[in-house]
Amino acid sequence: MKIRLEKGLVVDAYHLCWDAERSVDALLLADWQTFKRNYQEQRSPLAQGLLGRLRDSLPLAARRAHWPKGRRIPFALGWRRFLPPPLAQVLARGKVLWPFPQREVLFVISTLRRLLDFAERPAKPAMEEIVGLRQDLYACELVIRVRCWGLAELEQMPAEYPSTRLAG
Repeated sequence: MKIRLEKGLVVDAYHLCWDAERSVDALLLADWQTFKRNYQEQRSPLAQGLLGRLRDSLPLAARRAHWPKGRRIPFALGWRRFLPPPLAQVLARGKVLWPFPQREVLFVISTLRRLLDFAERPAKPAMEEIVGLRQDLYACELVIRVRCWGLAELEQMPAEYPSTRLAG
């Protein structure tokens, strides 16, 4: 089943996953308390709002579904991905709704939920867990980039993201 997501929601999800993936990557060498403070004060409200918007985009029956822990996302390349970037950008300009398979939306929701749970922990998780979350956040970026090939707004990061990201 395809879920049609609004362009603004897709762009916000991509930017949050992009920022979170880089912050989690920096966490491998950074201070745990700095990471927690950044997410609890600045990113948690953004992520919670985005989770609500993503959940609201799902059909009622799917809103209670959960992504099985440890399961990787199998995603296929859409035909748009094979278009040259300039042509893809022209086709994407007027598009306001982007179709995603339900399983991919559930994967993004599950990964962002894990990020929020991750930031609530009292102690720094094991390296394997940090790397696993980073990989899933990157997979979320890829899912969005593949489904929205040519969407120029994905490349235009809001100014607030780099300034609040953890310094490596």
